Amino acid sequence: MSPISVTHELWRRAKAGDQAAFDELFSIHTERLLVFIAARLGERLRTRVEPQDVLQDSYAAAWQSFSTFDYTDDGAFLRWMCRIIDHRLRDAHDYFTAAKRQVHEVPQSAPTGPVTALARAENRERLQAAIAQLSDEHREVILLRYFQGLSAEEAAERMQRSAGAIRNLLSRALVELGKHLKSGKESTS
Repeated sequence: MSPISVTHELWRRAKAGDQAAFDELFSIHTERLLVFIAARLGERLRTRVEPQDVLQDSYAAAWQSFSTFDYTDDGAFLRWMCRIIDHRLRDAHDYFTAAKRQVHEVPQSAPTGPVTALARAENRERLQAAIAQLSDEHREVILLRYFQGLSAEEAAERMQRSAGAIRNLLSRALVELGKHLKSGKESTS
């Protein structure tokens, strides 16, 4: 089975109530979603929340609303999860920027679980570091195209550019990302 059909099959089984299929559906996308979270955190939140905790909160929210998710195409699940993650990050940002909050307060989240224990892969950390070094527009185009699975036309609409401009921007962003990944690998060798 191709990865696309695996996602569709797992969604179908999970929708029918198969807990193991639900768990596997989420686990096969964990690494990609953690990179998405790390790229979206921003400096302020990065010091206050862990990507794994955001992912766990997002999984809990997805679990609660899974019955409303419909598999419409190959990238639908990742786009849905990215929207949930964006909402969780917005909530965390609002929490920490509220005028009456004390710096030492932290939002309540689920206890550390298997996602946190599993999440320290070296390649993911290198990718996160490389993405963090990109300009905002390069990071955004990569997230839209590769993490949210949007077409060039859909990304163009979000970034208020033409599809051709998005393709060019993505090419430049990938070159920059490759340079940062290469320099990060050389510094760890």
